[in-house]
Amino acid sequence: MERTQDHKFRWLFIAYGASGNGFAFYHPILGLDGTHLKTKYLGILLLATAVDANNQLFPVAFGIVDAENDQNWLWFLELLHSVISECAPDQLVPSEKLIFLSNHQKELIDEVNTVFPNNPHDYYMRHLADNMRKAKFARKDLYILL
Repeated sequence: MERTQDHKFRWLFIAYGASGNGFAFYHPILGLDGTHLKTKYLGILLLATAVDANNQLFPVAFGIVDAENDQNWLWFLELLHSVISECAPDQLVPSEKLIFLSNHQKELIDEVNTVFPNNPHDYYMRHLADNMRKAKFARKDLYILL
């Protein structure tokens, strides 16, 4: 956890040892996403999740930040990189075996490429389908296929 110079909350990162160690044995796919916290404290919850052998979501790391921006994603991904490097150093980092999935926000694309330069980064199908549905040239039959 980090605070500003005037002792206000800045960042919180949580990655349990069991999550890091377990990730070394799961599918080499990490989903990255952020969601707004709507309590009295507000903020953004950043998540890195994997998929286990039963195709269930497996939490790898959490972060709480004040905003979803370049600086905060870079901070989160650097800490995530250190967790993955420590728990699965030869299997995933810096190889091209680890795949990232996200909603392809600009700041997230740039920061993943900075911290994990050799790893593929792609869209969640749900976000791709939503974008196709919202497009001016949208065709319902294309959305149904996704």
